[in-house]
Amino acid sequence: MNNIHIKPLLALLITTLLSCQGFSQLAPADFDAATTGKPVQVLDVRSFDNFKAGHIPHAMQADWGNQTQFTSQAQYLDKDKPVYVYCADGAATKAAAGWLRSNGFGSVFELTGGFAKWKEAGKATEVLDAKAMTAADVTAATSGSGITLVSVGGENPGGRKTDAVLQWLARDMSGKYKLVKIEGGISADLMTQLKATIPTLILYQNGKEVWRKQGAVELEELEKEVSR
Repeated sequence: MNNIHIKPLLALLITTLLSCQGFSQLAPADFDAATTGKPVQVLDVRSFDNFKAGHIPHAMQADWGNQTQFTSQAQYLDKDKPVYVYCADGAATKAAAGWLRSNGFGSVFELTGGFAKWKEAGKATEVLDAKAMTAADVTAATSGSGITLVSVGGENPGGRKTDAVLQWLARDMSGKYKLVKIEGGISADLMTQLKATIPTLILYQNGKEVWRKQGAVELEELEKEVSR
């Protein structure tokens, strides 16, 4: 086997073995080392308000206290990649991690002591700096001629998965449409008015809604609609 492929395979094997053998609880230093610059999924299971005020860099959010939201967002996580979970103080982490394991996620790791211990250890944090949008903002952005794609997303698994598709769309169809992104957690009232959940894509042509898709979307389908 080519040596280039050996190290990633060994890393995946070690991660899987550690999880299976019960070494799933990590102190802040170990949690940081395991997630920084790695192709893993960091999941914050606190409320959106707590997440917005401060969270681990690159984390996604799904509120364990809202089971409908949590299970809805969990479907967008990749079961083939490790998931690193944390809450405020560790209390909800164990329950959320247990749910993930029982639902087919083989490599799930928990931050001991939660976000409180992370900050106490002096680890990096970031805040969510996004502006709430109104229905008037959407009307102004989508009026006029041409194609406008409105993405209702957020810093959660569903929103991140849609963002990945939108990045590919931008590479393939740059200049052929205008993109408007709505942070659903901050613009909750607007989501209600638009009758949208996270993620939802809405396509406007010459100011009129002509297509929408709730949930995951494939690049090919989106390219076809934008090309109308």
